[in-house]
Amino acid sequence: MLPLQLFLAVFALGVWWGMPKIEKDLTNRATSLLREMKLEKQVRVIRFDGPVATLTGSLPDASLRTELIQRLESMESLWGLRVGNPQSIQIIPPSIPVFYRLDFANREIKLTGNVPGELEKKSLNRKVRLLFPKSTITDMSTIVSNTDVATMSLNLLEHLPDLQKNHQLRWVTVDDGQLTVSANLPSEEARQAIVDRLTAMGTHAHADDLRVITPPQMELKFSQNSLITLSGRLASEEDQKIALDFVKSLFPKMKVEGSFEIEETLGPVEWIFGKLEPLPGLQKLGRLMGCKVADNLPVVKAETPNASSRISMLAAIEEAYGRKVKASVGIAQPLVTTTVGSALWAQVGEDITPVSLTVASDSEATMFMDKLATLFPKMTFQPTVTLKPKLAAARLYLPLLDPLADLSNIDSNFFLREFGLVDGRLKFKGIVPDEATRERFSGLILRQHSGRVSVQLDVDPAFSLSPDAHWAVTFGPAGMTLKGQVASKHLSSAVVADLTEAYPGMPVENALEITPGGLRAGSWKELLAGLSLVAAPEQTIQIAWHHDKLTLSARTPSEETKASMEARLGSIYGKQIDAQIEVVADSALADNPAVTLIDCTLRIRAGQVDFMSANLPILQRVLDLMQIHPDLKISIDSHTDAKGTFNANLNTSQTRANTIAQWLGRRGIAAERIKARGFGSRRPVADMKTEAGRNVNRRIEFHVLPVPSTTSPPLPP
Repeated sequence: MLPLQLFLAVFALGVWWGMPKIEKDLTNRATSLLREMKLEKQVRVIRFDGPVATLTGSLPDASLRTELIQRLESMESLWGLRVGNPQSIQIIPPSIPVFYRLDFANREIKLTGNVPGELEKKSLNRKVRLLFPKSTITDMSTIVSNTDVATMSLNLLEHLPDLQKNHQLRWVTVDDGQLTVSANLPSEEARQAIVDRLTAMGTHAHADDLRVITPPQMELKFSQNSLITLSGRLASEEDQKIALDFVKSLFPKMKVEGSFEIEETLGPVEWIFGKLEPLPGLQKLGRLMGCKVADNLPVVKAETPNASSRISMLAAIEEAYGRKVKASVGIAQPLVTTTVGSALWAQVGEDITPVSLTVASDSEATMFMDKLATLFPKMTFQPTVTLKPKLAAARLYLPLLDPLADLSNIDSNFFLREFGLVDGRLKFKGIVPDEATRERFSGLILRQHSGRVSVQLDVDPAFSLSPDAHWAVTFGPAGMTLKGQVASKHLSSAVVADLTEAYPGMPVENALEITPGGLRAGSWKELLAGLSLVAAPEQTIQIAWHHDKLTLSARTPSEETKASMEARLGSIYGKQIDAQIEVVADSALADNPAVTLIDCTLRIRAGQVDFMSANLPILQRVLDLMQIHPDLKISIDSHTDAKGTFNANLNTSQTRANTIAQWLGRRGIAAERIKARGFGSRRPVADMKTEAGRNVNRRIEFHVLPVPSTTSPPLPP
């Protein structure tokens, strides 16, 4: 027998020689155990040093860590296994998954859910407002800001506006990266379309509780006196107003009226809008008589002057609606069947346009004048009427004037001089700058209104647009001085009206030059709207329009206020306005760094409690401005007279400012856009010792807060 010492030596040598194989086997068995417990992603085995296992990772609770260690230490081995430093397996509770829900009802969106923090809460609010600008966001207080919530993403919400176009969203949830959509649909085809759309988005989007409901119905009837009558069935009176406004936007030169049956179970009126949008284009190919949309199927009725026009109309209808449309297009009979009919002739003037009428009665003369007022709302007509009782009815001739509505849209280089009805046809005369414009203009008119229009155009090179044509208004202590070149007195009056609307209360000295080569039209009005919110009149030097570009010259007291003004211009107007801003060390500018909302100061009578009702028009103006400019932030500065104690006046002024802030908040203006401040009697603008002075000091002023220069890059125009 071997001595004991030799046996132990041989045994130790064998263990040492086979150790790597033993440790590898233990590692494999431990990995299998982790896989069995479904913990291979949370915990991993680094190595075995003899009987000691080294692990690292994290688990959601301590009991699971204890179970893992017990099972590892109970594994069979040549020696008793143990886990070194069990604390290396950290205990990290699972984060709450991101969940938020959008409930759509009555054009309001209610938000609920869990988001990581206040910053994400505001980001969600901004994202929903951006995607649904016409909806009111309500009940944001139900969003919970939880620091244990996982990171959230708002990218899935970008699909919702497109889904809303042909469907009525009822609710939408985003749960841990999964988008779920519930909606009301107008048809089974629409149901399948939304399912296909969500399927195409991948496994992170699906539909739930899709319902097919009855779509609304609407019928439009076009009369010959520029009247559109609407009828049908809609879900609410609000939908009725939206329908009327939408049709008016399609046909701005026509009168629109009507009423509907209300049935609350119907879908939203927006489902119909896509079926109505092609109508203005079809109206140019012939005379529309009616359009009915029922069960999402449009039925169009029209008349054309000849067979070729009928073919064009049918092709245009099929192109607009596809094959799911019923079209009834007839060839119109001659509008005038008598040899002697009503007659009309007008000579377009700068101030007054005289009109000669030969009609059967005074009522028919009124019909003609109403028609002209619809076609030319900015003209002032002076009629001379001759009555001949045996003439044909005026209603037969009214549609002959319709092509006049298209003249300015065909070419802005055309100037109308005379027009009228002669022998049952429309005849007009005008001026164009060159032969090319004359041929193009004549060809378009004859193609669209063949057989019913006679055109006489004179070429006058002086009528071509001058490269120096522009207008510029300079701001001074006494008001505004307007200079430049425009083509007509009508346009001169329009520029003055637009400036007066943009800067109410400031007089305008009109020194515009009327010349054929001057400006004929321009889209400056939409750029002027709200421009005073960026640069106050006392900051503005000049505003100029030249070659479809508006230039603002202004001054500010410091580089900081200059950067603020440039940031606001960029965020609202993009590159549509060229800004030339200089820094001037002017004490008058430094004393008023914020822009005052023009004509938006509330006056409060002594002892008046309900000051809101008496000032609703001013409050509505403030609300409109904040809705037009969604990045606008304002301060509500409330002031009192000196009667009463200092603290009582301070509390009263703060309460009034808070009341207005709450009124704006209930109408969808976010609280972070409003700063309500009460100053009591600390900032008087008049003598507190007189009654007249105290009346002036009791006031509430609205100011635009400056924009930080670190705002996001300007939006594209």
